[in-house]
Amino acid sequence: MALMLGIVQGAVFAAQAAFVGFCLFAQAPLAGTKPPTIQRLDRCAVGAGILATVGLIPLFALRAQAMLDEPLAVICTADGPLIAGTRAGHAIEAAFGLSTFALVAQWWRRARLFAALLGIASIASRLATSHVVAEEASLSTIGANAIHVLLAALWFGGLPPLLVIGWEAGKDAELRFAEALARFSKLAFPCMLAILGTGFWLATDTVASWPRLFGTAYGLGLLVKLLCVVGVLAPALILRQRLRQWGAFGLSSGASLVHVLEVEFVFAAAVVLMAAVISQTIPAEHDVVIWPLPFRVAPFVAIATQLNAGWLAAVGGAAVVAAIVLGAIAWRRRRLMLAAMAAAGTVATAAAIVLPAISVPAYPTTYLVPTVPYDAHVIARGSVIFDENCAICHGKAGHADGPAAVGMKPAPADLTQPHTTYHTMGDIFWWVSRGYPGAAMPGSESALSIEDRWAVVSYVMALSLGYQARVIGPEIAPRQPWLHAIDFPVPVGRQSAAPFLATTAGKARLLAIVSSCGSSAEAARKTLAQGRAAFEESRLALAIVELGRCAIGSGQTFVVSAVDGGDLASEIATAWALYRRSFLNADDTDAANLPEVIEFLIDRFGFVRARWRSDENPGLADTEDLLNAVRQLQTEPEINHRSVHDH
Repeated sequence: MALMLGIVQGAVFAAQAAFVGFCLFAQAPLAGTKPPTIQRLDRCAVGAGILATVGLIPLFALRAQAMLDEPLAVICTADGPLIAGTRAGHAIEAAFGLSTFALVAQWWRRARLFAALLGIASIASRLATSHVVAEEASLSTIGANAIHVLLAALWFGGLPPLLVIGWEAGKDAELRFAEALARFSKLAFPCMLAILGTGFWLATDTVASWPRLFGTAYGLGLLVKLLCVVGVLAPALILRQRLRQWGAFGLSSGASLVHVLEVEFVFAAAVVLMAAVISQTIPAEHDVVIWPLPFRVAPFVAIATQLNAGWLAAVGGAAVVAAIVLGAIAWRRRRLMLAAMAAAGTVATAAAIVLPAISVPAYPTTYLVPTVPYDAHVIARGSVIFDENCAICHGKAGHADGPAAVGMKPAPADLTQPHTTYHTMGDIFWWVSRGYPGAAMPGSESALSIEDRWAVVSYVMALSLGYQARVIGPEIAPRQPWLHAIDFPVPVGRQSAAPFLATTAGKARLLAIVSSCGSSAEAARKTLAQGRAAFEESRLALAIVELGRCAIGSGQTFVVSAVDGGDLASEIATAWALYRRSFLNADDTDAANLPEVIEFLIDRFGFVRARWRSDENPGLADTEDLLNAVRQLQTEPEINHRSVHDH
């Protein structure tokens, strides 16, 4: 259904654009264009206008069928008025009315320009149903979309009348087709630059990332469209080169130029068709990424994990640069064959040397977004599942020291090492589901639900990040956010709760975990009470997790109190305890003994930036020092806003 809807929409767009082009060329005839040719253009305009107007009827029917998923007969008899009242219905109705008026205006030969404007308005009216408008994008993005579509209509609409003039020129030598082509080229070149620029702008919104470009139907459709654009640009450049070398007036109106233009038109029609098809496809940023390649480009990970990858990348990069320089020299000297060979050598060198050196293995789920949040409940659940299913090999704390690991070849991975975070959460999800290639690790796809497997992945990621978090201390490393905070629900009403990070978005946060009612807990209570007004003024949100009955959070922003070992506060403590380690308290035996109080300072983007332990910092976070740290964080730009599964 979506494919058929896209094809019909593309055909209607092409017909309407051609109508506009025929009207404009007939209204302002180029040099040498005779009345018989103008009459031919007028007849073609009528045909294109009729196709565009009549085509809106099946477009409306298919749109209604796609929206209601009912047989066409039912829609026509019962649900037609319902669809007519929607935004899509109003847009098609407006397009139909404008297109009809444009046809009427075109019959009056002196009103061709007005007819062309009505045709453009008909195309513009359907922009109200685009993805950009539906997602309530910014005005700049909506404007870029309008410019992109309307300029594409004007550019494409100019090709059919040019072809008609070229075919007529084959019968009448006095028709200076090359001159007409030269004048159109002067306008088409900046128009195409604007189309490419706005298209790139829109792609950054609808695609958002390279994985989505290659791993979604929308992205693959966009790649096909770009290939068609290359097919358009190649003959266009050939035509421009011939016009520049010999001059428009020195060229004959022979068949060679027309044939090149015919090739350009075929690819242009393919561009319009692909644009219409992907307009009916789920935008890449909202679709599930199924990675199609057995590798992904990750230079830093490849160099860190693969032997000699750095040297290979350097050698390959030097070879690519040399090939590019050679090709540029050959191009300047008009040695086109040598330039083509240099370009082919560049591609071959990159594929043979550079690409393997900067790539790592990838799987269909590599860029899959977890179906569970990175929060305390999920991580606590993942730790239980890990103990039941994975600890026998990987060890209870992930050190690859489980009872079944003895003599195992290859040995199980030590999940506490930095290499864990070199992989995406989707990579780990694939191994948990299907097993690790070449190892004894079995897959758990049939034993664990999707949510449970993602919970294990979240726990493993938090476990590895926790060992790397030993470098986090009271001092903030400027502009270096990397440790993702673990979310948890906080009370926002008598019977409601919301994620802490979402509730406090735009603010710095102080999370205090109190594990006993000792003197350190009392000192923390006094600090928080004394600095409450200053904290509120500095937009610092507070959250206190109590594992005892100290009640030190009275009057603070968020308080989560523990009642027994299985409640929410215990889950929060279990998850955040993975971030407890420091160089002074590495906890190599994994005793998981929390100090009386441990405090984490989280920036407004959700990254842990500082930490205080009561056994290392008796005064914990001094009020003035804490306020200075918050002011420092508030001045930092957004440097790293990745989610935890992006690497």
